[in-house]
Amino acid sequence: MKKAITSLFIAVVLFSCSKEKEPSIIGKWVEKATYRERTQAGVFEWKEVTRWPWHLIITADGKYGGYNDVPTGNGAYEYNRATRELIFKSGSGYTDTQIVSVLTENLMEIDIVQNGQLLTRSRFIRIE
Repeated sequence: MKKAITSLFIAVVLFSCSKEKEPSIIGKWVEKATYRERTQAGVFEWKEVTRWPWHLIITADGKYGGYNDVPTGNGAYEYNRATRELIFKSGSGYTDTQIVSVLTENLMEIDIVQNGQLLTRSRFIRIE
């Protein structure tokens, strides 16, 4: 009996420790680069954001805010992990749906897609 309880305890500890923690979008992020079409021929390139990067603050209570050289909006957001849709809802009623294409503990890339086509991608690093 004692051996069975010990084995069960070890199994529970091993399985509970093996779960990977999913990164969270909650935090303070700063835009470092954008990926956009640079020519009319459909050539996309990464370009470093050197002037007025977008600072994005996403809170645990479902609110967001942002600024670069001026405030860029605030309101509520919804994030669906399954579809990776990040929906920003401004206080004025404007809704903007974006796709989180990459999310790690310190990096997030957000895509703006229209009619199934990538328009632009923004790369953010976590600052807090």
